[in-house]
Amino acid sequence: MQDILSDIPGYMEDMLTLQTLKFDDQGVSFDQLAKSLRLRATVSIEQLCALRWQWEDQYPDACYEVVARRGSTLCVYDDTGEQIYPTLLSFRSVARALEITTFNTMFLILYRVLSMTEADELSVRTDREAVPPYPDTGTRSPAYGPIRLRPYTNPLILPDQWNSHMDLVHEICRTIDYCLNGKHESLGACSLMFPLGVVYARLLHDQKIRRLIERTCRHIAESSGFEIGTYVLNQVDMKSSLLA
Repeated sequence: MQDILSDIPGYMEDMLTLQTLKFDDQGVSFDQLAKSLRLRATVSIEQLCALRWQWEDQYPDACYEVVARRGSTLCVYDDTGEQIYPTLLSFRSVARALEITTFNTMFLILYRVLSMTEADELSVRTDREAVPPYPDTGTRSPAYGPIRLRPYTNPLILPDQWNSHMDLVHEICRTIDYCLNGKHESLGACSLMFPLGVVYARLLHDQKIRRLIERTCRHIAESSGFEIGTYVLNQVDMKSSLLA
């Protein structure tokens, strides 16, 4: 996953270039870059899906749902104070929570790359059988254990179950309370900055979720001293056309 994550800045730079070419009406150059970017993003998504399926095999009981309690959750609507989600996601360890938010954030960016290149997102392999065999053996890596049959026990949305990018957004938002739990608040708060920034940019027209992100960043700034949270949102607003 680190290899794909390290490619994200390059994707962002190419998306900015692609946007500039589109506005400048340079048709040939746009088409060439769009084709290259589309192929790279498709490969990255398929690789990331394979890793996500392998994660599910390796950590079958890493996540569980908890009831969202009014008055103790950040996930409420500003206008009514009602809970956004009836249940939230909790994890056996903060490492698993951060892995899932990283997966989902990378998927959000990569699918945005595809939409910018006017690609057919449905053509990308996300199904269980897309997981590649382990090199040199023709079988899956023993490190991931046997392939599990449905139903999976983690209450997480699997790659072949996504209906839209909102499924990824909601899964990230449902981890907020756990990541900001007092036991690991500093690590969780720091690690949430990038995912929350991507979600904030992706949802220009969903003001309720955007206000949730703003409230979460204010909470992080006040409780953990990470003033960078509010800075991130300001920067995101200036560059949100890339991810929207």
